[in-house]
Amino acid sequence: MSETQTIEPLLLTVSDLCRLLSVSRSQFFTQRLSGRIPLQPVWIGSKLLYRRDEITEWVRQGCPVKNWQWQEEISQYRCSFEAFANKG
Repeated sequence: MSETQTIEPLLLTVSDLCRLLSVSRSQFFTQRLSGRIPLQPVWIGSKLLYRRDEITEWVRQGCPVKNWQWQEEISQYRCSFEAFANKG
């Protein structure tokens, strides 16, 4: 008999991440906006994903809170997107 290996995804959906952290979606987004869950999202098309290794490391470190302003992060993404969009 051959053994079947379980392949764990490298990127998790918000639903998978919420199950992994045992929080609701609304709790996740509230904590994310406040900086209590400082994980950086990855966008693939319109899909919002999170890196499993970043989540694991954050939990291993004791879930430290990041001190940042959400608007600054949005501005950084907007600037990056505008620079990318203006190349074409």
